[in-house]
Amino acid sequence: MKLNDNFNQQEFIDWIDEFLPEFSKDVRKVDVPKGFTGVKSILTLGESTLGVRVYIIETNDDPSRRKVGLATDSFNLLKNYGTPNAIIAYYSPNTSLWRISLLTSTPIWAERKIITKLSNPKRQSYVLGSKAKVKTPHQYLMSKGKVTDFTDLKSRFSLEVVNKDFYKEISHAFIRLVGGTIANSKSQKSSDPLLKLPALKDSSQTNLEFAVRLIGRIIFCWFLREKRSTSGHSLMPRELVSFEAVKNMPDYYHKILEPIFFEILNKPIRTRKETFINDLFSAIPYLNGGLFSPHEDDFFNYNEGKQAINHNLVIVPDEWLKAFFEVLETYNFTIDENTSFDEELSIDPEMLGRIFENLLAEINPETGESARKSTGSYYTPRAIVDYMVDESLYLYLKNKTDIGSNKLKSLISYDLEDDTSNPLDDKEKDHIAQALGSIKILDPACGSGAFPIGAMQKIVFILQQIDQHGQLWFKKQIQNTPIELRKVIEREFKEKNFDYIRKLGIIRENIYGIDIQPIATEISRLRCFLTLVVDERIDDSLENRGIEPLPNLDFKFVTANTLVGLPTSVGSVSQIGLFEDDQGIKELKEVRDMFFNASGFERDQLKLQFVQTQNKMFQKLISEGLRGHAEMTSMLTSWDPFSHKSSAWFDQEWMFGIKDGFDIVIANPPWVFTRRGDFDKKLKKIITDTYLKKLKSSQVGHAKQSGKINLFAIFILFASNILKKDGLMTFIIPNTLLRATIFDAIRKYLLDETSISSIVDLSKGIFENVTASTIVLILENTKPNQKTQINVSQSLPIDDKYNEWKIEQSSFLKNVSYGFNIYANDIGLSLINKILINSERLDKYYKVIGGGIATGPGKKDYISNTKLSDIYKPLIEGKDVKRYLISFSDKYILYDRVKLYRARDEKVFLLGEKLVTQRIGGGRYPLVVGYDNNKYYTFNSTNTILKREDSNDSDLKYLLGLLNSKLLNWYFKIQYTNKSELTVNISKTFLEQLPIKMGSIETKTSLINSVNKMIDMLQRKHSDLDHDKKVEACEKQIDEIIYQIYNLNEDEIKTIEAEI
Repeated sequence: MKLNDNFNQQEFIDWIDEFLPEFSKDVRKVDVPKGFTGVKSILTLGESTLGVRVYIIETNDDPSRRKVGLATDSFNLLKNYGTPNAIIAYYSPNTSLWRISLLTSTPIWAERKIITKLSNPKRQSYVLGSKAKVKTPHQYLMSKGKVTDFTDLKSRFSLEVVNKDFYKEISHAFIRLVGGTIANSKSQKSSDPLLKLPALKDSSQTNLEFAVRLIGRIIFCWFLREKRSTSGHSLMPRELVSFEAVKNMPDYYHKILEPIFFEILNKPIRTRKETFINDLFSAIPYLNGGLFSPHEDDFFNYNEGKQAINHNLVIVPDEWLKAFFEVLETYNFTIDENTSFDEELSIDPEMLGRIFENLLAEINPETGESARKSTGSYYTPRAIVDYMVDESLYLYLKNKTDIGSNKLKSLISYDLEDDTSNPLDDKEKDHIAQALGSIKILDPACGSGAFPIGAMQKIVFILQQIDQHGQLWFKKQIQNTPIELRKVIEREFKEKNFDYIRKLGIIRENIYGIDIQPIATEISRLRCFLTLVVDERIDDSLENRGIEPLPNLDFKFVTANTLVGLPTSVGSVSQIGLFEDDQGIKELKEVRDMFFNASGFERDQLKLQFVQTQNKMFQKLISEGLRGHAEMTSMLTSWDPFSHKSSAWFDQEWMFGIKDGFDIVIANPPWVFTRRGDFDKKLKKIITDTYLKKLKSSQVGHAKQSGKINLFAIFILFASNILKKDGLMTFIIPNTLLRATIFDAIRKYLLDETSISSIVDLSKGIFENVTASTIVLILENTKPNQKTQINVSQSLPIDDKYNEWKIEQSSFLKNVSYGFNIYANDIGLSLINKILINSERLDKYYKVIGGGIATGPGKKDYISNTKLSDIYKPLIEGKDVKRYLISFSDKYILYDRVKLYRARDEKVFLLGEKLVTQRIGGGRYPLVVGYDNNKYYTFNSTNTILKREDSNDSDLKYLLGLLNSKLLNWYFKIQYTNKSELTVNISKTFLEQLPIKMGSIETKTSLINSVNKMIDMLQRKHSDLDHDKKVEACEKQIDEIIYQIYNLNEDEIKTIEAEI
């Protein structure tokens, strides 16, 4: 079967027989079910032992164009024939392109005989045919041969695999351009930088960002090639942007790309230089005056004399461009954004985001580490973006409309089948349209715009269902709208271009983004532009080919430091005076509204008017009492929304014109500790004063130390400040928020001031090369009550491991450090309470010392493998601590109390006995505790436990048995780690709270004897052939004694044993 040929039925049948294992042919026609639209005929070919049936569907229209209805009809076909999974070939004899799709779902059975519903439906498709690029499908459908199992089959249709392959090639091209090392499994290849910029080091940050912008702009142009008129003419002629073009046009960057970027896309044809008014360049329409406006670091100047100098100093080699374009030519591109329901295995606009997020993670030459590490940015997978958007919109609509949950969930789901069983009446549809028309959504760390774009996609989908002919949305959009924009909306409505009107309205009124990196907001704007281009009407006979210039997004995605506001020290009177200048605020809003769709001369005039209005407000402010507040004046005058520079502060009213807050704040906020060196003292003070000091007196704890807290926690506080009452915050963050003592004050604030809607434990591996476990946290900005319940789930609903339960929010207030022990279900809580009966806190009998010796910088200078002098002391680190004993690694530390950062009290080390714990634990046994009677000095990666002098009942070996037992390890996992599969901090706070029950003299003696026996066996390990069996038997004996001490029954023991 030739993938780049028209569809051939017999060749496809022969290929599928070779492709799927044990395929049973059963070729016959199937009746087209009622309600199927655009389908002429259906043929079933048979079924594989993998449980995959194969169909051929002939369509009336071009099957390469995605339609949600056809995908939904296809899943209904599968349900009718009792097959949850299928491969379907879609073709039309009228077109040369065809589609092969893998459809997967999870069946829901009625009495184990009839499929009543297919949950988590997903269609993944390759577009094939004479005009398609078939490198990727050929690799996975042909070259890899016969499928081995269902997992292998899914990998052959995986968008993630395609994206990784594409990004790998982009990354290699980037490294060849800026210099660096390309590594593969067998070798490493280093290359010198090819990119040359004026008076800059080859590896400077400016070079890296220039390269990222260049790649992003080229790919944007590549997407424009995919938008064609009805006559087949592309918005970006292939004669100008293609491998053939770069091969035949020397000095390609300066002669072709620079003009396209800075002279053509952002200038109406009538204002372009005569050089660029010809058949090829004139085919490129004016898109937006702000699009690709040159940065200072683009080294482009409209003065021809100055640009002639830049021409010789900016070098982007033709050879590099040829190699890069050759890569791009081998992939299919689509300007239609994928969804988690229907994925085309092509490069879609989301890839712009992935390129930005990942390329900026390359080494930062000025700091020697990745930009990702300093900004804490990670690309959020689409399935998680979709889930977070869906849940946020569901809860918002539930609060605003009082429509039933089933109806709203059916509406938001891409599965159209459930809409018929949960229909909406006209009044409900109107309520939903009104609610969506007024929604305000903010991503305060927008990166490449994944969440705002995801929200827009889903709102458009909902409007398609409730307002098919666009009437409800149209009425909302023409209200209080500038006259020029109103003309555009009315014209597009007349042409029934409803999705264009929907997207334009959502971008104008509903979505907002902030990011501290200028290139991030630029990519977000590009993605908004692309999503509008999808629905632009092209008429080659009209001026600008009928293309409506894209909106200006300077007031939609702003570059600023989200967490720093205007200074509160100015005082309430002056600051309120600033924002009670009603006339000024009104004028700024009018300028913003008109600026949104302004172009050409009008756009420049409005920019000037905005600056003039700002200045008038400053002058009024000064005359009314702002004198002496130079910082405030300086900050306000420093913001230029039309530049590419990042503002050092953010204010929602000044920058967005929003006074009352947002309905939804949704984000993947930065995961960066403020103790890092690039957070200066001023910023740490601002964080402390603005956020941490304002926590109520009851919300005290480690989190008030701004130098130790992670920025994601500060973003939570920011979100709660900027939300409307009843507004929603939806964040994906590390699960350390649930348990780490450093966040105790944050947890107390959330429990006191917000109603937590849901916590989703995503576990580890969500972000590539990131080991941290993650959660999705959704909360409502309203005070909780005693009955407020949290929906807790393990994994997303699309995951096989998905499980859900409810927990009362108030129950966490009773926990140590207000920990969110989300796995403490009814059975677990009952067992925890049983363990607590007649138990006392560990610190009643024993003293816990958190941490040990800290050297500060230069640890290796203090530690030796030999005892160099008497001042060198025997040292144990966390890795030397084993269960029950210590494994000394012949390390000695220079114990100089003057030089050491923290020396600890030497008396502790010289005691006759002590227990030492690993300070970082994990796995089945997070508690790893050893017995030390050798007077070792302990490093900071350990904790130490001593007997209290005032306690006669305490015995360290009794405690040693308890701490290494299954029972207390289970208790620790449930209460303090939320079953984390990764490492967790064994904090002093949690150790002190462990429930210690003193048994009878007989059981205490029995346990101590067993512990002594265990220590003896472990010390004699190499001299006993039956060692492992004996240790296992002794360990079981210790656990049985401890179960008896805590009076557990058989079922309770099984609960613990199942987890450990």
